[in-house]
Amino acid sequence: MALSRLFVVAAVFATAACSREPEKALQEAEKAQAQAVEKANKEFAQAGDRATEAYNRAADAADKAYERAGEKWAEAAEAVAEAKRDLKKDAEEKLAEVEKTLVDVRADLNTKKGVPADARAQVDALKARTDALRNDVKNIDTAAAQTFQATKNDLEARLEELRRAAGDLRRRI
Repeated sequence: MALSRLFVVAAVFATAACSREPEKALQEAEKAQAQAVEKANKEFAQAGDRATEAYNRAADAADKAYERAGEKWAEAAEAVAEAKRDLKKDAEEKLAEVEKTLVDVRADLNTKKGVPADARAQVDALKARTDALRNDVKNIDTAAAQTFQATKNDLEARLEELRRAAGDLRRRI
């Protein structure tokens, strides 16, 4: 009987141990799962943080590039505006010279004898061209930056031609 009692006690302990093993295994599995979920969530959060940092760096770089582009645009716009002011000033000075020459020629036409017959008509034509050119000079401010150089070249060529024509007329009288 002692042996059977020992067998019963051993069976009870074995049963208890067996019944605890699955429970313990389940608890360990749940703990491992919880740790895995926690680790995955932590890695996901870190990945999100890295992505946010990368986005912020890219956004900062884009903002700086946009700011530099804006500064360069402002510099270019100021350079064009300054070129327009310089052209306008130069053109107005040259037009004033031409008008002075035309006033002198007109005075000579009224005081000198034997002047060419077409000289008065030439003075009037040059005065009309001077007035038209003065209107174009006033409109320099409206020239687009893209077409400014062509406008400048045209205006300078017309001014030089007008100055030459007025000088030629002056020498003829």
